[in-house]
Amino acid sequence: MPTSFLGLALLLVVVPGLGYQLGRESKQPTRELAGFRETVSLVFAGLVSISVSLLAFGLIRWIAPDNTPNMGQFLRTPGPYLRDHLPYISFWTLAVTSFATSIAYCAGRYFPRARGSHAYESAWWRAFKTADQYRTYVGCELTDGTYVGGTLWTYNATVEETPDREIALAAPVSYRPSDDADPVTFEDVAIVTVSASRIKFMTVTYVDEDREDQPHKKAS
Repeated sequence: MPTSFLGLALLLVVVPGLGYQLGRESKQPTRELAGFRETVSLVFAGLVSISVSLLAFGLIRWIAPDNTPNMGQFLRTPGPYLRDHLPYISFWTLAVTSFATSIAYCAGRYFPRARGSHAYESAWWRAFKTADQYRTYVGCELTDGTYVGGTLWTYNATVEETPDREIALAAPVSYRPSDDADPVTFEDVAIVTVSASRIKFMTVTYVDEDREDQPHKKAS
């Protein structure tokens, strides 16, 4: 039975902790912490959420003792009680774990670990997160002096600033060579991808298509 208790304890802590992580990542990309700090974060979230869930179970137990497992008897004779009430115990274990996981998920999604902190958010994500509200025009000055611009299509939202990440721009795409020649617009090009390792700087313009005459908000 010690092995069963250990497995149950791990289940009640690890699953809500994973729910917290999923909730956190569903809201915005976040930077990965070192292994030990990430483990502590998940375990702490799991312990807090399972504590709240057990308090709720205790309240239900106090209100309706006949409809909940007898925890006193379970602790005194865990083996026989578990064998005699396995479906009942399994149901309540699943219910408590599910409730704790839901709490942890909501905490991760609606109470970010570091709200507004540049250390945990992608600069690209912060610049492009209004793409659902506006048409986002992105201009990229490349390291060789070439300019490429177009409407944002998609991008790599990972927080890690690696040269492997890319941004994709949709037509119409503007291109200007590094020799200061006149810019050219490629109407028949559907998508252009640009590697982050080639970008010197980037300009972002939010275009409200309902009000083309209003000044555009810019970020760089």
